[in-house]
Amino acid sequence: MNVVSIPAGAPFLETLAGALIDSPTRADDIVLLPTHRAGRALVEALAEAAGGGTLLLPRILSLGELDADEIAIRAEAEPGLADDLSLKPAIPALARRLLLSRLVMQRDRQIPPDRALQLAGALARLIDEAQFNRLDFGRLDALVPEEFAEHWQETLDFLSIVTTAWPAILDEQGRLDPIDRRNRLYEAQIALWRRSPPEGRVIAAGSTGIMPATADLLACIAGLPRGLVVLPGLDRHLDDGGWEAVEEGHPQWALKQLLATLGVERGAVPDWPEAHPSPRSRLVAEAMRPAETTEAWRSLAPDIGDGAEGLTVARFANPAAEAGAVALMLREAVESGKSAALVTPDRDLALAWLSTRVGDDPPALLDLAGGAPLRAAALAETGASRDQWLQDLEILLSGHGNPVQIGARWQTGDAAAALEWLHGLVADSIRILVATEPP
Repeated sequence: MNVVSIPAGAPFLETLAGALIDSPTRADDIVLLPTHRAGRALVEALAEAAGGGTLLLPRILSLGELDADEIAIRAEAEPGLADDLSLKPAIPALARRLLLSRLVMQRDRQIPPDRALQLAGALARLIDEAQFNRLDFGRLDALVPEEFAEHWQETLDFLSIVTTAWPAILDEQGRLDPIDRRNRLYEAQIALWRRSPPEGRVIAAGSTGIMPATADLLACIAGLPRGLVVLPGLDRHLDDGGWEAVEEGHPQWALKQLLATLGVERGAVPDWPEAHPSPRSRLVAEAMRPAETTEAWRSLAPDIGDGAEGLTVARFANPAAEAGAVALMLREAVESGKSAALVTPDRDLALAWLSTRVGDDPPALLDLAGGAPLRAAALAETGASRDQWLQDLEILLSGHGNPVQIGARWQTGDAAAALEWLHGLVADSIRILVATEPP
């Protein structure tokens, strides 16, 4: 198995980019990363590492971008493989929720539309979670002891929406659930690569394989003649006893499970040659040591304190002073051109800091930003933009605006944010429309 790790503390994408620059790159080389954002960052890191010189880029894809059409075309050359592919298009999320809400109301016409939409969202999440973990709904009957069977039967009757009615609708529409489609896509890619390994390199970097289908894909890549799996920050400081005690919820749990899928021992995974673990990574590894093995702290080497260099501990008299200090430190970092992050599980602290930056409804902004304070502040800064987008949309709908001019204005600003806002507006409008229609 071709598996390496870039240690925690080393710049992951910069290290990967340096290695790609130093080795001959072919046009058919593939680099798979967890997200689109990571792909864009790798392109920037490659450009910086090239120093302005000419550069032949590999194909850089996110794990969700594997091309179904390309798999089908290449599979045509493999006897028997093309028949195994069933890569129907995925059903859009909004369409799925509306169809599921209709099934809910058909089952019980006393359920109002807004409640049906809520239940449809819960059913969609149940479908996704089951398919994510590759679980079979057919085993639901045997989950509950006999003494609870009568009450469980009521639940099973409701869940027949996802076990019976929903699969029939998907078949009728020629669609697949998004995660089911991704699972099938990975299975098709694995079958193709195992039967016909690519001539170029295939490098999967940065994924922990938390999705079982992704872990299988990574195992396939690690076994290819020119495949390589690059793990993000595998803990090589933790002793064997601590590693055995790592359980679900620990930061290294996903990597431990992935190594089990790959059939590779932790000690057999080398660190990336050009990357060197920092003293900080050793300190963090000890801080994250499973509680039942913390007696090992008694025998730590004296130089463990080297990892605390550059760290500052600050104590404040009250939350307001704490939030003010956080705001000043973040502002100083931004004004000096440094990167900064606010990581806190304390919602009150996040709200106190956010209140120093925005005036309108910090709790609502924090909820919209998924609990991320800096993103909430950024949303507040785009408030004027949202007002302009709404005004432009009203002008367009009235037939008095010039679509080309308005499109150009949107493009000069944050086009991605504008499209995200427009998508949310349309989705909310559909929800309101459905909620006001009689069942």
